[in-house]
Amino acid sequence: MLHTPLNAPAALVVQYPLQISVRLDSGTAILYHIQQKNMQEPPHREARKGESREDKVPVHTKWQRQSIPRAFCNAWAGLCAAVRTQRNMRIHLAAATAAVGAGFFFGLNAAEWTALVISCALVLALEAMNTALESVVDLVSPQFNPLARRAKDCAAGAVLIASLSSLVVGGILFIPKILVWTGLCRQ
Repeated sequence: MLHTPLNAPAALVVQYPLQISVRLDSGTAILYHIQQKNMQEPPHREARKGESREDKVPVHTKWQRQSIPRAFCNAWAGLCAAVRTQRNMRIHLAAATAAVGAGFFFGLNAAEWTALVISCALVLALEAMNTALESVVDLVSPQFNPLARRAKDCAAGAVLIASLSSLVVGGILFIPKILVWTGLCRQ
């Protein structure tokens, strides 16, 4: 089923069903479902009180809500895939492990542990987001595109900022303790 506005090109070919929402100046929204001719219309949820048939939202059966344990399993699988496939994720994980080990060795207090854990978690989370964004960009733009490159570079830049900030936090936490431990400085 193809709904098109006036003056829309009639020869529109898509590979997957799309849902396009257009907001007009008056604030009203028009929703268009663009599907291939031979595809069936997606199933709809039951209309709520006061809704018409056109207001029903399609239910995407492939991505239904999961149980909480299943969601955690999927998140763990994503992290394992990032560690397995991304060299930088392994480097950041090794650096975080070394920083936590140094924290135990030097006996950090609660405030120092908080700064260390937040900075390490931020770097690892941003690296996972960078991996996810790179995967999506590769999926939607398999050939070279300057905008795809910009998106990947910006995500990598976010990881770089977090990594440099984490390095500064590590320096603030550990350099004085290393100097005292080696005897180069008194407490």
